[in-house]
Amino acid sequence: MIDRIICPDAAYEQLKESGIVDRILSEPVKSAVRGSLLYKFIEEGAIDDARKKLVAGRLDLESISMNKELLELGSDFEAEDMLDMDFESLLERHPVYLANLVLGEDVLKYEKFGFSDRKALEEAVTSFCLGERHEFLPDANWIWRSGGFKNEILRNMHGDLFVSQMDSSGESYLDKTLFGDVGIFDCMKKVDYHGFGAYQDWSEFLGSLLKYSEKIGMSGIPEIADWEGVLEEVGGGSSGNYSESFGGNSGAEFSASIIMNRSLMCYGEDLEALPFLVSNRKSFALPFFQDSKLLYLRKDEGGDIELDDRLFENDKFLKVVEYGPADLPDAMRATLKYFAREREMIPAIMNEFRGK
Repeated sequence: MIDRIICPDAAYEQLKESGIVDRILSEPVKSAVRGSLLYKFIEEGAIDDARKKLVAGRLDLESISMNKELLELGSDFEAEDMLDMDFESLLERHPVYLANLVLGEDVLKYEKFGFSDRKALEEAVTSFCLGERHEFLPDANWIWRSGGFKNEILRNMHGDLFVSQMDSSGESYLDKTLFGDVGIFDCMKKVDYHGFGAYQDWSEFLGSLLKYSEKIGMSGIPEIADWEGVLEEVGGGSSGNYSESFGGNSGAEFSASIIMNRSLMCYGEDLEALPFLVSNRKSFALPFFQDSKLLYLRKDEGGDIELDDRLFENDKFLKVVEYGPADLPDAMRATLKYFAREREMIPAIMNEFRGK
């Protein structure tokens, strides 16, 4: 498990609704944020401006406080060992910096953006920049939020699969004040980063999603019924040293038959065949169906889940990812787009599943 900073759902939606996300991702703001995150530096101009404003005076109390915090950040940054600096923690302790980089003096207009105070706005902007790092340092990943979770399906440079999930929920309520209702919500959260991986063959993961769609009556969604059209839509290519193009291959059809003969485990049903296992050779994630959800379980001595099956007798598992029906379209799209190595397995598996 790895700690990650995340922008909770309510703050994330407020940033989008208020137009701040558009501002963050517009040029040259996006380039400035990218530069700070990538090269771990604080713009000296921001610190110098804060110093000049304080010397010049004629600031209100909120402006004085904000500029003093920028100077404190500058001092802490200079005191850091550049070779051993936890830059993310520095920005977490001083959320004023990224907020000022994005909004400048508009940070002081926090109420206009729907935030209860300046710190809440600063933390929301900072947690967005740190938690949505893919927006600034792009990689081959598919990310979506649903049901209080932030989900990611990633393909690395070698074509390996990695699936992760983080708790993106947070406290949120309306506070009635003399000036009207004010939204109060968590704006920065540190969470455990759970996930599992597999080497370049994504077939078992795709198979588990398809069998899940059967269980919940969603096999007719476009991502399955019109998978070829969706593949073209999401840009699932065959380029790269981890991927091979479509082509006729009796070996692929034979492998797909074996894969789609596997069972999706669940309580109360005897296995008719071997279960799906999404494996990276050193460990595996076990797809498991329960209460209309698709769980991915990882063997863990400290886990709280035990299975009543002889294959896993005395083993304990930990839930690392949980998908509901609303997650299936995104999970399928990500898999079709990033499926690596022997991409002829996609039509082979899809045809096998659909009985063609």
